[in-house]
Amino acid sequence: MEAFFDTPSSPKKGSQTSRPIKYHEIQSIVRMGLSAPTGDNAQHWRFTWNDQTLAIFYVKELGEHALNNNHHATYLSLGCLLESMSISASSFSLEVSYQLCTECEEDKPIALLTFNRSFKKTDPLVSEVLRRQTVRGALSREKMSAELKLLLDREVEKFENCRLAIYDEKDKQLLDYLLFCDELMWKNKKVSVDLLKWVRLSEKEISETRDGMPWQTLEVNTVERFMLRLFRVYPSVISLLWYLGFKFKINFLTKKAF
Repeated sequence: MEAFFDTPSSPKKGSQTSRPIKYHEIQSIVRMGLSAPTGDNAQHWRFTWNDQTLAIFYVKELGEHALNNNHHATYLSLGCLLESMSISASSFSLEVSYQLCTECEEDKPIALLTFNRSFKKTDPLVSEVLRRQTVRGALSREKMSAELKLLLDREVEKFENCRLAIYDEKDKQLLDYLLFCDELMWKNKKVSVDLLKWVRLSEKEISETRDGMPWQTLEVNTVERFMLRLFRVYPSVISLLWYLGFKFKINFLTKKAF
């Protein structure tokens, strides 16, 4: 991963605090933030710091990929970046406030961050920030408790135009949509190439990267893992095998997970 981090400017006169924010603190927060996942694992951000504000810029040449239609993936990645940086900042007793920009342009910052000292405790998730794996294993089938539902409702109320829908029974329309999405991922060559970059197909890949999606969570066997290796090297093979049974395997795994 590579980040573009500009050298700080000289401190502005008259801008003094009891405990000024140090450059190494900002560096550490940025490095931790870069553990947040992005499309193609490209970390398409550039940062500037002027001793008061951290500006985040979008690097278009790194951020364009098959799943980033209308930059929606960039904004999802930005949310992950900001959350990781907020968690990391807590280890320095810093609170983060940010202003988001509506346009995704290279010459304008996509977000502006300011930091303030606080007396809050270090977020317990700090130790988990660098372990950024996507796990798609089977989840608990227990019914949601009333307490958890209330907690989620309160969280949703914090965000405008956001709503929470909980289904106690299997919903065919939702299942059909998931089947469509999973099929699309594998039938579209550009998308499948992006996806396979994110899958870790050996213990060595898992330990060396500490990111991505471990192959075990895809619920595939050893033979199917070999096929994923083949797909990564020769993505054109996917279309050849699609109607020879691979499509039905994908549908089976989607239904099982659902």
